Amino acid sequence: HSGDDWSEKLTSKINTSSTFIVFLSPNSITSRHVISEISIAFANEQIKVIPIWISVPMKLPANLTYYLSFTQHAFSKITEAPTVDQIVDELNRAIPDYVKDTTRIEKGVIISCEDNVHELVVSDDVNEIAEGVCKNKKNLSKIHIGKSLVKIGKEAFRNCTNLSSIYIPSNVRYLGDSAFRDCVNIVELKIENEIELGERAFENCRNLKKVYLPKDLKEIYSGLFNSCKSLREIKLPKGLVAIGDNAFGSCDMLQKLDIPDTVARIDDAAYVGCISLVEVEIPEGVYKIGKNVFKDCTSLKIDLEELAKQRSLKGIFVRNMLIFLCLVI
Repeated sequence: HSGDDWSEKLTSKINTSSTFIVFLSPNSITSRHVISEISIAFANEQIKVIPIWISVPMKLPANLTYYLSFTQHAFSKITEAPTVDQIVDELNRAIPDYVKDTTRIEKGVIISCEDNVHELVVSDDVNEIAEGVCKNKKNLSKIHIGKSLVKIGKEAFRNCTNLSSIYIPSNVRYLGDSAFRDCVNIVELKIENEIELGERAFENCRNLKKVYLPKDLKEIYSGLFNSCKSLREIKLPKGLVAIGDNAFGSCDMLQKLDIPDTVARIDDAAYVGCISLVEVEIPEGVYKIGKNVFKDCTSLKIDLEELAKQRSLKGIFVRNMLIFLCLVI
């Protein structure tokens, strides 16, 4: 990108590669940049270097001879340039199978991901990540989401234990069930805009400490942050209407809870087992409080029976008024 130190960037990319292919031609064998890149690759014993002649072979300069003299060159004995098909066949033979198991895209959908992927770059021509594509990819540490991505499928990144932060831009409109479940080392989550968040999308992200939810989020679905044991506080958006069952269950470090005035429903066991929770404000507009919402919240001082009674009386009054109005009309 503009402003990048290209030499530093190239060095970093080479050193994180498993295979380095150098295409040999009259131009490349006299390029000081190519020679520098080859020297970097050879200094890393983990990288396999594959030299490919794409023109009629010729005498190599001394510095290239030094690096490539003990490496078998492809097409080093032919008298004319190889075809594209020949080069592809040669690479298929030379490159290890585990390297060829790369990210696959079909009709704008990522349908598979290499086993040893460290960094997933979702290009701008991708609009969906299919279900379970990167599930259990233990080496995956970074995800770069392109501007056209709309949907992240169910369990797409489940149990990717090396991820530390997640940024979901405004173009993403749907996040599937358990999409980042069991990503135990995520510390920070930021969701830019309104989105449909699937059930248990971040369940058991036990090191999650910072959460930035979009201001226009309407509902927190079942188990969304269940067992996020490091979550101390979370700012719920003002337009929120419903909090699903087990949404924040077993969030052991959660201490304070500000529920927006717009919330009308808190489902069963929404905050069950939040043992550090000491302060809760439940607005007047909440018409339903489910069963065991604050069960085992041992630090919380609140008369739930009285609160439930007040809500029930209010509900009876409103219901009777509606019946009366219908009869009058």
